[in-house]
Amino acid sequence: MKARFAGAFLAALGLVGGALAAPTPCDRLAAYARKLPDSAWASGDKALAPAVNFHTLRSAEPRSTEASPFEKTLAKLPKVRSATDADEYNNVSVDHLDGTDLYAFSTVQGTLHCQTTAFLRVQPGGPVRLVHGPSSGDDDPCWTTSGAFARAFGQPVYVVHDGLFPTAVTASLTMTPWAGARWAAACRVTLKFRADYALTERHCGDAATCAAAGHIARAVALAYNRAREGGGDGAGFTYGPSRAGHAEAVKSFLAAQDSPSTWTPDFPAFGREPADEHPISYGGFALFPLTLEGRDLVGAIGHEGVGWREGAETLFAVYILKDGSLTPLAGFVFERSLAGLTSATVGPATAAR
Repeated sequence: MKARFAGAFLAALGLVGGALAAPTPCDRLAAYARKLPDSAWASGDKALAPAVNFHTLRSAEPRSTEASPFEKTLAKLPKVRSATDADEYNNVSVDHLDGTDLYAFSTVQGTLHCQTTAFLRVQPGGPVRLVHGPSSGDDDPCWTTSGAFARAFGQPVYVVHDGLFPTAVTASLTMTPWAGARWAAACRVTLKFRADYALTERHCGDAATCAAAGHIARAVALAYNRAREGGGDGAGFTYGPSRAGHAEAVKSFLAAQDSPSTWTPDFPAFGREPADEHPISYGGFALFPLTLEGRDLVGAIGHEGVGWREGAETLFAVYILKDGSLTPLAGFVFERSLAGLTSATVGPATAAR
């Protein structure tokens, strides 16, 4: 009798433990991601869309037809405008968690595209109450990070999506379930990818140099991006040995520019396309000595972009330094793609990077 009681008691404990250990939305999403074929990641973490359906934010500005009249009225409330740092010139977006009394009003401002969100609970005929948002570890997401309501495997959640930077191979989704009247514990799934780089354009001003550089161009692009993916800023990148005197000449040339930390050369297309077709971002830009078939040349590498903003394409160019100026000889463009998932890990929500 005692044995049967003890067995039943242990079984009950197991059920309780099982309930406590029920998989989180992040556990389920990580398992889903691991089962996807490599080819699914060609569209990036959009491959997760069947599992996590994000809401589309709707404009709540007075002239917009996207939001309902009720939502526009809420967006104009002083408490909402104050909580989102909004004024009449800011575009306020509204998001409603289906089947609940929970609303989110957001503005995106500044060059970093930082999102500020106010959460409201609005019951029919009742007061409009500002409530705390989820503890996602990133209250004001910026740039490639943004927050929105979603359904994760049908469960209502708020997701802070930290998307892929052009120099990164990780993305994360921090999910906080809405438990009907409160936020449940947040969790984070982090995805790590393998990136590949394919040559899409080749521009030649000097045939011999272009041919020699073509033999190493992809290796240079891979080495540069691997260094960036490993946490380097790219600015100190070099490739291969070079004479000390030539290395010093390249360093002196860069230092002599009006704004050396923000200067980049024109990418050489030799008149085949507009000069501004491939602007080089100064974020992570590297100018380095390069020896090709015994010639002292100059390599330049970075990502296409405007100012500090970087795009996904890698630009590699070769010049010759003479009389204090660079003469372009060759240019190569590489397009980045995701070759597959290397890991999907789950942990508690922490401060975002």
